[in-house]
Amino acid sequence: MEVVLEMEQYSILGVNVTDVTYQQLYENVKDHIDNGSGLKLVFTPNPEIIYMAQFDPDIKTMLNSSDINLPDGIGVLIASKMLGHPIKERITGIDTMLYLCEKKAGSVFLFGSKPGIAELAAIELEKRYPGLKVVGFHDGYFQDDSKMVELINRSGADIVFVGLGAPKQENWLVKNKDKLQPKVAMVIGGSMDVISGTKKRAPQIFQKLNVEWVFRFFQEPSRFMRIIVLPKFLLRVILNCKK
Repeated sequence: MEVVLEMEQYSILGVNVTDVTYQQLYENVKDHIDNGSGLKLVFTPNPEIIYMAQFDPDIKTMLNSSDINLPDGIGVLIASKMLGHPIKERITGIDTMLYLCEKKAGSVFLFGSKPGIAELAAIELEKRYPGLKVVGFHDGYFQDDSKMVELINRSGADIVFVGLGAPKQENWLVKNKDKLQPKVAMVIGGSMDVISGTKKRAPQIFQKLNVEWVFRFFQEPSRFMRIIVLPKFLLRVILNCKK
């Protein structure tokens, strides 16, 4: 019998965000794998996609259809404080993925990124966490949803990590939720690029200061248009507070 572990959820511009620690998340996921039924969806809304949701009701509905929405991004934490319900800590997609793998919450399937990246990430994860079972992988280039779902289901994975980029990854999971047999599905964006060694992650000092976005900007200047969404997002939060 599944034990329901209570986690607070707060609305940030109409998008539910879960106030949770890494350990609480692991316990929730592990309990669902061992005792639950159906697919638990874990999304990672950051300021960019929450801002997108203000202009696209379908994206907002999609985000709110998940079971857990991790606060991924310092802007989300700032917004939660401005709205009077400060969230405990920033929970990133990549760190959550690594935490669940380190704890061996269950067998995993890696889905997404460019050809060859998921395989490299699978090799690295099994090397880094002896005993972890990566039971399958596939890149993000596919044409038939049903064949992809069948491949994931045949693997017998407990957890499927999906890195197709937002909002494509969230949309794919919502669309195929009732067909997928793993117990947990989590979106991870470009995490496999970092894990595989294809891209470098920001140094620890950037991570601790919650300014990884600064490193990513210098690494990929083309991200500038995405980064300037943050002040727009915070301005919208301020205006929302005054209503």
